[in-house]
Amino acid sequence: MYPLEISDKLALLESQGHLCAICGSKERLCIDHDHETGFVRGALCNACNTGLGMFKDNQQSLMAAIGYLGAAQLVLEHEAEKRRMDRASIRARIRTTT
Repeated sequence: MYPLEISDKLALLESQGHLCAICGSKERLCIDHDHETGFVRGALCNACNTGLGMFKDNQQSLMAAIGYLGAAQLVLEHEAEKRRMDRASIRARIRTTT
């Protein structure tokens, strides 16, 4: 339960290799816990801890954000492929006209 005794905090950090449980950063870690129950979930860097807090620890919102990013990536990949095909088509036309 939160707050942790110093020995428990050190044991937690050691068990995670002193890395953020989400991104693996070596940045200074903080203890992440459920604010309602006090249950300690792990150690996170400030960026990951803040990110979870911004989503209010809501898994559905986080999954929706993941879906949003995935969909945006598909659009970017599609557009990049379209540009590659357009360039290849232009090069082919140049070759046939010269």
